[in-house]
Amino acid sequence: MVYADWLDDRGDPRGAFLRLECETFRQTPELFQSGKWLAKAHYTIDPLWVARVSRAPGGVCCDHLHWHTDIPPGPPLTPADLDAFERRFTVSLPRSYRAFLLNWNGGYPYPGDFYLPDDDEGAPAIRIESFGMILPPGRAVSTSRSPGEIGGPVERIQRGDGPILAIASNASDGVLFLGITGTAAGSIYWHGDWTHASDDPEMLIEVAGSLGHFLASLQTHEPEALQAIIRNEPARLVRCLDEGFDVNWTDPESEWGLLDMAAIYHRRECVRILVQRGVRATDATPHAARECGDPEIIALLPFSQRHRNR
Repeated sequence: MVYADWLDDRGDPRGAFLRLECETFRQTPELFQSGKWLAKAHYTIDPLWVARVSRAPGGVCCDHLHWHTDIPPGPPLTPADLDAFERRFTVSLPRSYRAFLLNWNGGYPYPGDFYLPDDDEGAPAIRIESFGMILPPGRAVSTSRSPGEIGGPVERIQRGDGPILAIASNASDGVLFLGITGTAAGSIYWHGDWTHASDDPEMLIEVAGSLGHFLASLQTHEPEALQAIIRNEPARLVRCLDEGFDVNWTDPESEWGLLDMAAIYHRRECVRILVQRGVRATDATPHAARECGDPEIIALLPFSQRHRNR
């Protein structure tokens, strides 16, 4: 609304668009989710800007997503950078993807879980580890943990649908693809084992009709206290603990606790809160300390002598 006021003061019709977007989101969520409300936006406005500022699924602005700021994205992009990428690979990027890259040039999303359309109830979620970045010539990445670079398109393994672009991946061989031509343009596809089965047409599954719908579908079922740590929201963590969440909760699969996750994500204030609440170190805490490498956080960890010896 502050942005809308600023635009209104300058006679810019985009202020009215922002007000309509917020009003529709709050008052008629079903209409908002359908995307049909955009037909009411009879303004002469740059559609790329609309995609950048509108919440998903109509746009790519996702207030439910957190991007890991301790693992930096690629360098900020300009429209000229994207034009150069298109010329280099002879492609035309869908508007929603241009908007996404201008907002956030790749990165590690949270939450990042989604489900395949035909999965049985109870099937495990697929987790997106990172979205790829575009690295313009002459630019360098900030760290070795920066997102992978997006290359050129690959041919579809299903005839007639044209090339697709790899835009994200999970921690193994799963790859998320974006359709860039023909009837597939803008659609999102998942391939669960690209390294070993790139020629298997049954492995390429459409998971969303647009990037906005895919981003809106990302979710997590992790406890709220853990979400608060990952999102670096100490006040939210305190509220969870005040409401009775077990400070010594551990993930049943990884056996990592809240303290371990706070250390690995460099959440110094969250570590302090957990220590003040009497959290105990787990067998994973020494590993978390090594991965963290922050002397101030390590000094706070409640190691036993056995843990220190490890």
